[in-house]
Amino acid sequence: MKDKILEHRKLFLIIDNIFLIFIGCFAFPVYNFSNEAPEISRWINVFVALTAYYEIGLVQGVLFESKGLGKSIYTTLSMTLLGLLCRFYLEYGEVSNTWNFIWPNITLHLFVAVVVTLLGRSRSGD
Repeated sequence: MKDKILEHRKLFLIIDNIFLIFIGCFAFPVYNFSNEAPEISRWINVFVALTAYYEIGLVQGVLFESKGLGKSIYTTLSMTLLGLLCRFYLEYGEVSNTWNFIWPNITLHLFVAVVVTLLGRSRSGD
């Protein structure tokens, strides 16, 4: 798979960024501290987000192999923040924005995105 990614570097970079935006939008928040959602749906969202960010990290490990960790951190943070912005405008005017966009949810989501992506990146050479 590494050869395919390197052969089509630009395509995989675009897909990686779109997937980061998508997960940032639709898997936010990783774990919701303010909503009384059923516990099973919270943990399904945690699993989906962790898996997605790990897979993104695997691709970034190949794409940014010669670059430092800063490129992965910058890309993950900027695209995830763009996804959060999309989520905010998607639900603009709804009460769910007041439940979802609280500092613990935002902080945890960004932290998990960066850490799990870097973990996947570090394992991409295996």
